[in-house]
Amino acid sequence: MRGSAKGTDKLCGSLTVTEYLKDYFLRTGSPIVNVTLENNQYRIEQDSAASDGKTWNVPVFVLDIANKKEHLLWLLKDNSICSRDNVKLDPQKAYIFNNEGKGFAVFNVNDRAALKTLESLKFSELSVHNMQHLLDHVPTGTSYGDVSDIAYGAIVEKKSKVPYFLLRHVDDKRELEVWNILSDDFDYKPTVENRLLGGYFLQPAVRANATSAVRETAKLFEQFKRDCAVGKDIVECPRIVPEYRRAVYDQGAKTEEGLKFLRDYRKRIEAHPLQEWMTPEQNRLQY
Repeated sequence: MRGSAKGTDKLCGSLTVTEYLKDYFLRTGSPIVNVTLENNQYRIEQDSAASDGKTWNVPVFVLDIANKKEHLLWLLKDNSICSRDNVKLDPQKAYIFNNEGKGFAVFNVNDRAALKTLESLKFSELSVHNMQHLLDHVPTGTSYGDVSDIAYGAIVEKKSKVPYFLLRHVDDKRELEVWNILSDDFDYKPTVENRLLGGYFLQPAVRANATSAVRETAKLFEQFKRDCAVGKDIVECPRIVPEYRRAVYDQGAKTEEGLKFLRDYRKRIEAHPLQEWMTPEQNRLQY
């Protein structure tokens, strides 16, 4: 649709804007859509039993991996498919369903369809949303390993340029290796991506004595001691990115001198007139 849409405008076939929108405004819940690849055929169907017997008119954004072209299919209330471009899903091709999370439905993709997608692309090149969506549906026991193997492969390839959520899938036996991979490549710039990633991995990396993390956080702790030396205004003195501070303070607390500085710093906060505004910083100082 271009410009302002009217309620009588057709979205696909006889489906109007009004008919599509009224369910989303007047109903609770959301559609549940099952995508299967079985018997050499893709099927997209609503699970009405899981939606209290309700069905919806659902836009399904499908990315054709081979040509990187997105198609819009409409899954109608009767489970028929409508396409303004007469698109038919080819069982020989692989797709990403609900591309970039554009739809409002919950999508369940069966093992065969998910595996076909995984076989047809380079996982590390996917967008953050599509990575997460595919990982949610990766079957176990494949030649690609399980979710932790796929996440590990992306981390080895992309290093500190991976989205932070992949770290949730790292298994225990690989943790130290992953912390070393990330900390060796991490540049500590205060970008949004770095703040998310650093907030997730730096503290466990320091506690595991990952070499680069220990070295760099030790430097930052020395900077912190200069910035927040006695006589400096503690409201403004910490210049280290908040997401990195727990790791920096943990590293500093490894020495008696550093631990004493942190405890004295906490006492200075507690005695400050604006102490209540510095609760997050106090919470980082549990020593």
